[in-house]
Amino acid sequence: MQTARRLYLYLLAGIGLGVLVSGASLLLTTLLQAVGLGGGQVFAGEQAVRERLTLATAMSAVALPVWLIHWFLAERGVRLGRPDADVERSSAMRGLYFALVLGGLLIAMFTSASALVEYVVLAIAGSEPEFRDPAGDLGLLIVAASAWGYHLGVRIRDWRNGGISGAGAWLPRAYLYLATFAGLVFLLFGVADLLGLVSRLVVGAPDPVFESGQEWWSYPLATALSRISIGGAAWIGHWWYANRLWADVSERGTIERPASLRFVYFVAVLIVAAAASIGFLGQGLSGVLDAAFGTLNAGSRMIAELIAALLAATLFALAWWIHAGWLRAAAAEPGGPDSAAGERLVAYPTAIVGLAFGAVGIGRLLGQLFEALFGGGQVVIGGEFARDIVADFVPFALLGIGVWLWQWSRVTRARRIDPAGEGASTVRRAALLLVLAAAVLAGVAALGTILYQLFGALFGIDAQGDSGVPLGALITAVAVAAYHGQLLRHDAALRESVPAISGEPPPADRPELALRLVAPRGTDPAELARIRTALEADLPDGYRLDDDRRMS
Repeated sequence: MQTARRLYLYLLAGIGLGVLVSGASLLLTTLLQAVGLGGGQVFAGEQAVRERLTLATAMSAVALPVWLIHWFLAERGVRLGRPDADVERSSAMRGLYFALVLGGLLIAMFTSASALVEYVVLAIAGSEPEFRDPAGDLGLLIVAASAWGYHLGVRIRDWRNGGISGAGAWLPRAYLYLATFAGLVFLLFGVADLLGLVSRLVVGAPDPVFESGQEWWSYPLATALSRISIGGAAWIGHWWYANRLWADVSERGTIERPASLRFVYFVAVLIVAAAASIGFLGQGLSGVLDAAFGTLNAGSRMIAELIAALLAATLFALAWWIHAGWLRAAAAEPGGPDSAAGERLVAYPTAIVGLAFGAVGIGRLLGQLFEALFGGGQVVIGGEFARDIVADFVPFALLGIGVWLWQWSRVTRARRIDPAGEGASTVRRAALLLVLAAAVLAGVAALGTILYQLFGALFGIDAQGDSGVPLGALITAVAVAAYHGQLLRHDAALRESVPAISGEPPPADRPELALRLVAPRGTDPAELARIRTALEADLPDGYRLDDDRRMS
């Protein structure tokens, strides 16, 4: 009954809030346009203004009481002194409401603020900001930021009034780390775009998309600065708040530190940073190979792209290194998993990214080799296409395999030092199963393509496509699946060879005599510990005393 009631209240409150934000932002936009803020408007004239005011007023007048009534009823359940206030604060519906509302309002703030920054930069650069409405962006930003700030304050008040557990805690926490991740990604790619623009300006190679205009750099500059400023603000604000919660010495920090979402954020950043670093560097090296093969002029544009690729790859590699250090430090802190788990969370995701790039590159190069050896549709085009394939995929194959070997050597060293602990690791097992599943799916798809082409040839059907590409993918997938499947089998055999603590019989060469100490009822546990210490002191060398932990 309570779940259905919460679902109704928070659903209607969320819908009412969404309509209210839309109506209020439209009303504020109309007022800002009336005082002269705004560019070229699609709708102009007094009649259009009246229509927008009518629509905005109607939306606000309908949505405001809907949101107020349902939000009042929802808030009444969490007031101090209510018998079920703690349960209400920790309810999944309330947690989901805060996560969705804060996330939706943040997206509205993000898009409107980004558009405002672009408008300002374009105006300063002297370019005409076409199809942009600063009044609409400013109105949405003000209303969305006000609603976001109010709900954040309510959320902080809930924590001050008592502990929150379960879904009521982790759903808003998911918003926190997802917003932190999105802000960081926008910041990093914005900096990468700015570095690319600077390299083009220094070398004197305009962007081919915008080089027709005199200020070709204005639009790339506006986009890069908007990503940097808005993404940086979102990341810094949310990351600061997440670190504050992590370091909290009160009950809030005790609840936050064991949460796994922080480590999910770290792993996601490591994956994106590793993939972007390999992607940018591989793209730059591909341009160098294209120039070496004569398929691309080694002019200023190629030099600018190479410099931009190197700078962007360095940027993402630095982000990877910083977050890897943060992850290891968090894992070693009290409440975190442990140092070994931190190393695994760094090594395995990065190794998987490298393996993905390397496998795709090797599979495509093998496919091109088979096409060159046995003939196919691609060879008829000429050698230039083959050189393009080599230039495009050799850098990714080499970089991917290099990153995989770098991280896999750390994994192999850890398994050699502690085979039982590494073999029983959930992170290792999940990584191996993930790679095995991806390899099997890729192999099945490649084999299906090969059989389709084969049967098409037998039945006289002109099956489109090149047989070399799926054959190369199949060989690569089989090799990856065989290697990782063998590792999984070895780990399973190692786990089976280690006796469990739950009472498995010992090996035949280590006999045991099971004794059981029965204490009188009410015996102090400290007395039992003293007796055990005395017994262990009298044991001969090579003997040990195991705890049964059964009390009568």
